[in-house]
Amino acid sequence: MQNNSYSSLEKSLVATLCYFDVFDYPLTLMEIWKWLFDESNSKKHSLSEIRETLENNQAISVKIGSEEGFYFLKGRKAIVKTRKQRYQTAEGKMKKAIRVANILRYIPFVRMIAVCNNLAYSNAGKLSDIDFFIIVSHSRLWQTRFFVSMVTHLMKMRRHNDFISDRICLSFYITDNHLDLEQLMIIPVDPYFIYWFGQLVPIYDNQGYFSKLLSANKWIYKYLPNLVINKPVQRRKVEDTKWSLGVKKIQEIFLGGAMGSFLEKRLKTVQKRQMIRNKKSKQWEQNTAVMIDDDILKFHENDRRGQYAEQFNNKLKKELIQN
Repeated sequence: MQNNSYSSLEKSLVATLCYFDVFDYPLTLMEIWKWLFDESNSKKHSLSEIRETLENNQAISVKIGSEEGFYFLKGRKAIVKTRKQRYQTAEGKMKKAIRVANILRYIPFVRMIAVCNNLAYSNAGKLSDIDFFIIVSHSRLWQTRFFVSMVTHLMKMRRHNDFISDRICLSFYITDNHLDLEQLMIIPVDPYFIYWFGQLVPIYDNQGYFSKLLSANKWIYKYLPNLVINKPVQRRKVEDTKWSLGVKKIQEIFLGGAMGSFLEKRLKTVQKRQMIRNKKSKQWEQNTAVMIDDDILKFHENDRRGQYAEQFNNKLKKELIQN
C-alpha cells in the first residue's frame, strides 16, 4: 500500500532521485533543488528547506543515501563512481560538439544550436553520440537541414548507419515561429521530455534565440518550479565573429529571396521523397516521436520516453510503499 503520509516535498525529493536513478545519476544538493520534480502543485522550495529535509527527516533518511556530496536512493552508492567516469567522457564529447558548432555557425539561417539528452548534463557513455537541437529561420528549414547534414558529413562527424560514437545526431530541428514545444510531450506526463528541455545547453545562440525559446515554454515551471536554465561557461560557447556574421549575412541575402525559395521547395521535395520511402518509420503512427512538416523535423525512431516514464513510475511506487 502506498504511503499517503508523505509531504509534498518528501514525495518530490523521492521522485527526483527516482527519475535520475533510471540513468544512474546521483545528484548534488544544488541539483536536487534545481531539478526538483513536482507535478502536483508547482510549489517552490528553498535550498535550506531541502537540505533540512534530506539531513533530518526520518522518512527520507530511510529512502535516500549520500556519499561525497551526492544523494541517491538507498543501496545505489555505486552510481557515484559511474557519474564521475561519465563526466570525464562527456568533456571529450563536448569539445567535439563545440568544434562542429564552430563550423555550423557559418551556415545560413542557423539561429541556435543546443546540446541535448545525456551529454547536456555530462552523463554520456563512451559509445554514445552527440545530440544537437537546432533552431532555424522559418521558411528555410529544409535547405538548412541539407546544408547542416552535408557539412557534418564532410567533417566525418554526422551520425549514420553504424557510425554512432562521438558523431553528431541531427534528429531535431524547429523553426523560429514554432518555439512552443509543450504539444510534443506524451500524455499524461512526460518526465523525459520535461528534463530534456530543462537541461538544454545552448552552445551557439545567434541573436538571443534561446531566451525566445524559454519565453515560449514557460509550461516547464509547472513541473520544475525551481528550474534554473543552463548558461554554458565560456569554454562551452561558440560566438559569432565579424567574419562569421559577414559570411552568413551575404549567404542569407542571396538565399533569402526567390533563389532561396526555389531551393527550399526543391530540397523539401527531394528529402520528403526519401522519408516517405521508409514505410517502417514512426512517421506513419499517431505519436510525437517522428514529426515532419515545414516548422519541425523530429526523427526519434527509437523513442524510449514511454519506457523511461514506466521505469520512473515503477521506482517511485516502490519507494513510496508503506514500510
